[in-house]
Amino acid sequence: MTRVAGGVTKFSVNRFTERIMVAGSGCALVGAVAALDDRVRGRLVGVLTGDASTELAMAGARLQRVARTITESAGYQGTEHASLALFAIGAVVLLVLMLRT
Repeated sequence: MTRVAGGVTKFSVNRFTERIMVAGSGCALVGAVAALDDRVRGRLVGVLTGDASTELAMAGARLQRVARTITESAGYQGTEHASLALFAIGAVVLLVLMLRT
């Protein structure tokens, strides 16, 4: 690790730059989707105008329904297609390990 101006290590500067790039790309993605879809634009305006708690509660309920559907589908498919279910679980584990590093 080399030191740069102000006693900050080059590693921490790189991490900060990386986080800024991730945040910027996330904002660009949300902006692009909001430009294309009226529903996303309405939700984004709701969050920015102060109705964030209502919007987050609705998003949480939607995510809960999606998670329930996925678990029910996985349970149904797991009984009939056990090898496919094991492959999918392995793929998810590898994806999580890949994203952690």
